[in-house]
Amino acid sequence: MGLRMGGSKMIAIECKNVIKKFGNETVLDHVSFQFEAGNIYALLGRNGAGKTTLMNCICTKYLPDQGEVKVLEEVAYENEKVLRQICFMRPAMKSQV
Repeated sequence: MGLRMGGSKMIAIECKNVIKKFGNETVLDHVSFQFEAGNIYALLGRNGAGKTTLMNCICTKYLPDQGEVKVLEEVAYENEKVLRQICFMRPAMKSQV
């Protein structure tokens, strides 16, 4: 991670038009954003807003029904190089670490 040549920052996480449905319920509806490396971001929202579903898409636990998710400018799904650099801890997991 870090800076690329020319001073532009690497994109750590990028989502483009991500859609995720469970049955007839659309949980993520055309979600798009870019998080630059070297910054700290927070996901805020009420219960059921889709925060955990989005994180699960980024970590490849869920595959989006539509759209694209990249981590470190590469698709993470079945990409060992990228997956080795991802860690997603849920609150219930804290006591197990």
